[in-house]
Amino acid sequence: MKFQGKIGWWFWLVMMAGEALLIASFFETGSKIIIIGSFMFYNLLFFPFVFRNYVEITEEKFIIAFGFNKESIPISEITEVYPTYNPLASSAASLDRVFIKSRRKELMCSVKNKEKMFECLKEKNPQIQIHPKGKNDIHLKIEKGIIIFTVVVLVFVGLILTTGNIKMQYGEKSFTIQASYWMDQEVDYEKIDSIEYRDEKISGSRTGGFGSFRLLMGSFKNEEFGNYTRYTYKNYDAGIVLIVNGKELVISGKNQEETRTIYEELLKRCER
Repeated sequence: MKFQGKIGWWFWLVMMAGEALLIASFFETGSKIIIIGSFMFYNLLFFPFVFRNYVEITEEKFIIAFGFNKESIPISEITEVYPTYNPLASSAASLDRVFIKSRRKELMCSVKNKEKMFECLKEKNPQIQIHPKGKNDIHLKIEKGIIIFTVVVLVFVGLILTTGNIKMQYGEKSFTIQASYWMDQEVDYEKIDSIEYRDEKISGSRTGGFGSFRLLMGSFKNEEFGNYTRYTYKNYDAGIVLIVNGKELVISGKNQEETRTIYEELLKRCER
């Protein structure tokens, strides 16, 4: 008997988010061939989890098929089965999982109809201990702790990827680029060779530093400048190219208006 695997909303969210990022990357700067290859590899990796996701119970074996992976346990060796929400890596695309323990190994899976699967297992091997409501012991507490930790980490990572600012602090002899999640940079006005305002985005691939859905900072490279440094918002409308000691530094504000204000302020201070 086959039981269809269950797919959680978070799995679809992760899958679709990855698809969206790769599609968006295609329209940004960078190698189109690499992006297309990454897109194909990503789909090759994820789609098998959707289309080949089931549990099969035969007369002798308990079989889990998940993507390219397939594992089995002799039903005669299974000792214990119970629901779990353990988020650790397993052959499951949902946190609503089933823990299968045998004398030799342990597995986890996720199916749409757990109760029917439990009944089928009990019929094949009446010696199996089945806990349909889970186990109220130290394992459950550990699982809850792992889930809470995972949620906290995901929220923390999500905040870093979607928040943060770049601010200019102007002094008498220099200005400082104050950046969230990355090192600040101080620039002496006397070392600025030129300042150019560009009413457009400036291309570049990150070679080191910090990148998120909001900010791009650190070491970058493009055909025009070669290696250069930037402190910009990801979706900015205009940029400023500074030549500092012969090296390019690209900065921006959140939008065209803010970038223009930074440009005019730097012009005034460099003319003093």
